[in-house]
Order: sequence, then structure tokens, then C-alpha cells
Amino acid sequence: MLISLKKLHEFFMPGPNMADRTSFETLSKSMRSGDPAIQGVLSPSMSVVVSQLTGSHINQSFRQLYRKGKVLEFFSLYLDQSKRSAITAAECPYVANDMDIDRIHNVRQLLEKDMANPPSLVEIAKITGLNEFKLKVGFKQVYGNTVYGYLNDLRMETARKMLEERKHQVKEIGFSIGYNNASHFISAFKKKFGVTPNKYMEG
Repeated sequence: MLISLKKLHEFFMPGPNMADRTSFETLSKSMRSGDPAIQGVLSPSMSVVVSQLTGSHINQSFRQLYRKGKVLEFFSLYLDQSKRSAITAAECPYVANDMDIDRIHNVRQLLEKDMANPPSLVEIAKITGLNEFKLKVGFKQVYGNTVYGYLNDLRMETARKMLEERKHQVKEIGFSIGYNNASHFISAFKKKFGVTPNKYMEG
């Protein structure tokens, strides 16, 4: 994804926000020096945005506007994650070295590998070699969410993507992400997005 420095400046300068100004100056300097300023992994939310960018269900007349909006959404999510990662690497007292950070990343991979039947925190700690305390606090520092909060977001974003494909029934989608009870899935989806799965498909 390419974006001009001028356009980037517009994103960070909607008003007299000193924090935005400081963030822009730091990023601008990094871009000019050639150093990588933005690093991270695809979160569930970012993965869905990428998928939506490649979709063709939007009317041709509005597709350019839709894609611009999605690029900005992805960009904001990516910058937010990068900022948290930078703070984690520099300041987090519980994730002291690269090996611990790699283990935290492994936790995320475990959740994504089997979101329908995820291991318990105790099992995750044993698999990754982290103690439970460092697992909980370190994961929150790196990803800005609890382990199970991240898992819930992953499930909901996966469900949203499947609903947009319109290839599966609501019950099937719920079961595939770990909900044996369809009503529980519907309640969780509505809590996350404000609408039921069926209403979402109608939109």
C-alpha cells in the first residue's frame, strides 16, 4: 500500500491535536530516513478489511469510494497496532526480550490455528514456555487485548467474513468457530456488531 507524505499529513492533522502532530513528525522522519516505521502482523480486523478490499459485491459506481474507505480503515488499524508494538518493545516490563515476544506471537498462532477448540491458558503456557502471569500480561501488552478477548474478536471477524460470502448457514458458521449453540453465537455476534447475523447478511 502506497500513500503520499502529503496525504499522510492530512490524516494526522484534522485539528489541533498535539499527539497526532507528534505521531506524524515521528513517522515522517522515519519515512525520509528509509527506516521501517510501521511493523506488525495482521489482526483479525485487518484480515477482514483486506478480504473486503478484494471483494466485488459493491456497485461499480461506489466501488472506488468503498475501497478508499477500506484502505483508510486498514491504515488506521495498522498504525494503532504498530504504536502499541513499539511501546511494548521499549517499555513493557513483563516482555523483557525478543524470545518472550516471539512466544507471545506463538500464542496468537495457536488461537488462529484452532479457534473452535482453543487450548486453555494453562495449556497455552505449557506449550509456549511462558508462565501464566507473563502470558496474560504480555499478550495484553503486545496485542492490546486479553487472550480470550482476542479469540472472541478473531471468531467474530471470521464469522463476519463468512457471512459476507453467503455460502453458509448461520448455524454452520457458529459451529465452525466454536459455538455449539446457535443462539449463543447470534447473541455474541449482535453484541460485537450491533446486528444479528441474518440482518448483517441482508445489509
